[in-house]
Amino acid sequence: MRFGKIKGFDFWLDKDLFEYWKHAHFTLDVTDGIGAGGFSLETPYGKTFKVIYRLFTEEEADNLEEVVLNTY
Repeated sequence: MRFGKIKGFDFWLDKDLFEYWKHAHFTLDVTDGIGAGGFSLETPYGKTFKVIYRLFTEEEADNLEEVVLNTY
């Protein structure tokens, strides 16, 4: 499922992961280090993704964009 865009590129999540995150706004950041729970950039760059999240407000939840499914 397309979860959003990062610098103009589609950001996709597995359906099960989307079900977990669908009620939250999250910011995907990159930080130095190799941390527990990090993914994708850890080797060989010494970077890891960091997720900062909060639940949507009722107003935000009412105004979410339609989910786009991967049709590949």
